[in-house]
Amino acid sequence: MLPRMSSSSVLRGYGLVLIAACLWATIGLFYRALVEQFQLTRGVIVAYRAGFAALVVLIFLAVFRPRLLVVQRRDWLYFACFGSIGVAAFFLCYIQATTTGPLAIAAVLLYTAPIWITLWSSLQGEPLSGRRGVALALAFTGCALVANIFDRSNLLVNGRALLFGLLSGLSYAAYSIWSAEGTRRGYPVWTVVVYSLGIGALVLFATQPLQETLRPLLLPAAWPYLLGVSLGPSLLAQTCFTIGLRYVRTSNASIMATVEPVIAALIGWLVIVPPEPLNRWQLLGGACVLAAVVVLAGRSGAADEDTPPLKKGQVLGDA
Repeated sequence: MLPRMSSSSVLRGYGLVLIAACLWATIGLFYRALVEQFQLTRGVIVAYRAGFAALVVLIFLAVFRPRLLVVQRRDWLYFACFGSIGVAAFFLCYIQATTTGPLAIAAVLLYTAPIWITLWSSLQGEPLSGRRGVALALAFTGCALVANIFDRSNLLVNGRALLFGLLSGLSYAAYSIWSAEGTRRGYPVWTVVVYSLGIGALVLFATQPLQETLRPLLLPAAWPYLLGVSLGPSLLAQTCFTIGLRYVRTSNASIMATVEPVIAALIGWLVIVPPEPLNRWQLLGGACVLAAVVVLAGRSGAADEDTPPLKKGQVLGDA
């Protein structure tokens, strides 16, 4: 039987997931600069985003901790699925959703992921508690409001946008589930990160035209932005999220991560010039998401419900 985590460990896990969500919320700033200033395609941006992050970890591990690059033959299928679906398909589907239809619809459909994760967890025998159900409803409602779902123009969604939006939510759910699965199989966090991002990058580069793929190499001014989106929202965010999944359930972590669109909306209001305004419905949505976070993490007895995914005897030092 797996041991239970203390309340402090569970809160630490939620804190790491929140850090990951905050980092993901900054992606739009990097994308805006890379698309508007350098005219790079979104497919190329996400390919470099995954590729640079994987390369940094690969070089570090090859020099300092080569044993972490060892993978059992039976687990290559898992890493191949994680990289191609949980990373590459997720990145591509979400970009397609945001470019073929309203951004608000894409954001709402992306955050159907906690619903798919909760359904998957239920099929695996994990009961849906009242606390998690309330948090799930608050989070999804909040995301819809933050995405300004009441704006009629946001409802003019075509079939392709709807399809890619749903696929982005499903692939994001796969990303979350497989992030936890790696540590359950006994792999350190860095091993899971380097192979998932590396395989994902290979798939992404393979889908891009060669001429567009080579363009960033001729634009040295774009490199700081590419490195920034790779090391922050990609590498550091995935590392924090994967470590956080050692302390909390995947379904709870996915609900906690719905603070991302709220933080992104605040960034748009505080950082973007001219500011992107927030109406009362978006503010209410942000309050709903924050309420979901409080419901999940604010209960002093949270550890009673959060059974860790660590294997018995596994230690955190190998992360």
